[in-house]
Amino acid sequence: MTATDANAGAGTSVRPAIDPADFRATLSRFCSGVTVLAGFGEDGAPVGLTCQSFTSLSLTPPLVLVCPGRNSTSWPRIGRSGRFSVNVLAQDQQNVCSALGRSGPDKFTGVRWRRTDRGALVIDGAIAWMD
Repeated sequence: MTATDANAGAGTSVRPAIDPADFRATLSRFCSGVTVLAGFGEDGAPVGLTCQSFTSLSLTPPLVLVCPGRNSTSWPRIGRSGRFSVNVLAQDQQNVCSALGRSGPDKFTGVRWRRTDRGALVIDGAIAWMD
């Protein structure tokens, strides 16, 4: 699932609009739990962090709210790329939560993921994801 480009009016490329029914259906999969914010660092390596502070903000326009920790060293690396995905973890993904919830390099060691055709990093087994 992809969101529209918030900077569309600023001369950037416009992504296709998101289907409101798909957006609502995706967000309905998250009542409470843990998400992983993920992207790629400046060196192209995967970067991610666990984030429990995630919620739907608006259906029109389609917006979500994420609140990474102030002391996160991963979030600035993701933020500089200008693009990230939100992966809603399944109940049996405690190992992914633990791996991406710790500090330090190599968080993705042992975590299976893929890059979508649109360049998003998606955690294998996530019950929903958005970019």
